[in-house]
Amino acid sequence: MNHSAFNLSNAIGAWTGGLAISAGLGWAATGYVGAALALVGLVIFVFAQKLDRKD
Repeated sequence: MNHSAFNLSNAIGAWTGGLAISAGLGWAATGYVGAALALVGLVIFVFAQKLDRKD
């Protein structure tokens, strides 16, 4: 499951970066897309930690 999750997140990152480029935002926008995805991952991590501590 961990390897599958890694592959899925890699595909999502490439796809969203491609969307930013095709929208005409340029290559520099991929850094912002990556930062936004990292922030989303951090939020999911913190949420999962809080759920785990409740048990």
